[in-house]
Amino acid sequence: MGFFEYPLLQAADITIVNADLVPVGEDQLPHVELTREIVRRFNNVYGGGADGAGYLVEPAALIAKSGARVPGTDGRKMSKSYGNAIFISDEPEEIRVKIMSMITDPARKLKTDPGDPDICPLHQIHKLIGSPEAIAEWDGCCRTAECGCVSHKKALAQELADYLAPFRKRRKELAARPGYAWEVLKAGAERARPVTDEVITNVRRLTHIEP
Repeated sequence: MGFFEYPLLQAADITIVNADLVPVGEDQLPHVELTREIVRRFNNVYGGGADGAGYLVEPAALIAKSGARVPGTDGRKMSKSYGNAIFISDEPEEIRVKIMSMITDPARKLKTDPGDPDICPLHQIHKLIGSPEAIAEWDGCCRTAECGCVSHKKALAQELADYLAPFRKRRKELAARPGYAWEVLKAGAERARPVTDEVITNVRRLTHIEP
């Protein structure tokens, strides 16, 4: 039952705050599209009349320029359950070990073999944090076999450790305040409640759940 209800719960989370944009990765696009279909169906069935027409907001997906699809160290989708994830909490040495173990272009057996950055997980992660100039340089030297995967891994490990440093610091600060998360949730709930209360009240009225 949970498997079938999960998409509806996602749709409820989106529509209850009148969200018009939902930041998602490419793999979540079907969920947003299903929400759009549910909203259209609701508005068509229950939105008749001047006060109900198009009541629920039909959301659109907001995808990062990178596509927001992050590969793991083994080339599959990065996931804790796969054991292929790099975490914000990882120390620089942990990041280095994980990056150095990453798979790259499987067709590139030797340093002298030209590579294809478009299918290389290492390159895909680097594009998320690297400057356009650096990415273009690594892209070019990989395709012409002027640089090797090991040197690229070393550079990315250092750059990624530096990039995540402020996140690690902030995470440690928040971990030292165990009650802070509840404070944030409470403040968010109070901010959202006027909107969600109105949505729930109107949905119940339109569906005749309440008089």
